[in-house]
Amino acid sequence: MSLSRQVVIGLLLVQLIFIGSSQASELDPFEPVNRKVFAFNEFLDRWLVKPVAKVYQWSTPSMVDQGVSNIFYNIF
Repeated sequence: MSLSRQVVIGLLLVQLIFIGSSQASELDPFEPVNRKVFAFNEFLDRWLVKPVAKVYQWSTPSMVDQGVSNIFYNIF
């Protein structure tokens, strides 16, 4: 193993020592907002997104479903 590789591995191991020693973070000041947004997203998912997805899956033939999946796979 080359010296530079040993140095890199050594530095990475030294960094592991300091990972657990960080101070506990303060409370999240946006927690109330985050909880409301999460509750809204859960509500929307349960009552709008999931039913639409189930109807789409039930009503489309597998060939169309595969074609739409391919389109999004190519885009992303």
